[in-house]
Amino acid sequence: NSDPVAGNLIDGGKMEANDANKWTHFTYSPGVTFAISGGRMVATGGSGGHAGIYQAIEVVGGKKYKIDMNISGSGATDVWFEVYLGTATPGAGDYNSGGTRIALNTWAGCGKTPFNGKLSSISCSGSGNTVTFENSGTVYLVIRGGGANFGTTGISITNIEVRGSN
Repeated sequence: NSDPVAGNLIDGGKMEANDANKWTHFTYSPGVTFAISGGRMVATGGSGGHAGIYQAIEVVGGKKYKIDMNISGSGATDVWFEVYLGTATPGAGDYNSGGTRIALNTWAGCGKTPFNGKLSSISCSGSGNTVTFENSGTVYLVIRGGGANFGTTGISITNIEVRGSN
């Protein structure tokens, strides 16, 4: 559940079995799947596929928000795994609203070897995990990935948070 008292705007960020319906899945090209398993959303596959998940949240204009999550994996090959917080509704076509905030990118140097920790600490691509929106309204947390091989364990995420920040 979302945690409005402590400020987490994400509903279902712990990735428990009943959280699956709180996320909308999309596939741009087959080969990558996202599914909840053992308290984590796990992205598996590769083969040039491109898929992801998203959730709509409400923000207040002029307020800073910080995005983070726990992420782990056995190491990937030729893969990107990106997080966006954008104003455009996800739909057909490549999502890029607001630009990549935090990401794994094996070409940029992260995600090739085993990893486990906060994505904000492991990330080697993107503009940073803090964002401010000019206007109040609906924004979309989009987590997407694609590439050749997500590794033997896939890329797991849990404890997803979007919180107001100072």
